[in-house]
Amino acid sequence: MCAISEVPVWKSTYRIEYTIRNRDASPRTVVIEHPVRPGWMLADGEQPAESAASYHYYRITVEPKKTAELLVKEFHPLVNRYTLVNTDGRPDHLFSEPSEH
Repeated sequence: MCAISEVPVWKSTYRIEYTIRNRDASPRTVVIEHPVRPGWMLADGEQPAESAASYHYYRITVEPKKTAELLVKEFHPLVNRYTLVNTDGRPDHLFSEPSEH
């Protein structure tokens, strides 16, 4: 008998803040290209205007002579994988072996 179980243990988080200053006399719309990182997911239900394989695209309109900020939060779940192994056929003799994921 052998069973594999994945147990979420931690998660790494990442935050980056983009600051946009509009020094013009009219409103401006800026597109921010935020890189997609393998294994990382956007946190808190964030939805960019568009996403592609390499970038998330955020559109921000900044009023004249104002500053706008965009906070992008991501997380990367860290998982421990355990393999349960029964070597002698007795259900009460299971060994837990952590394995790399």
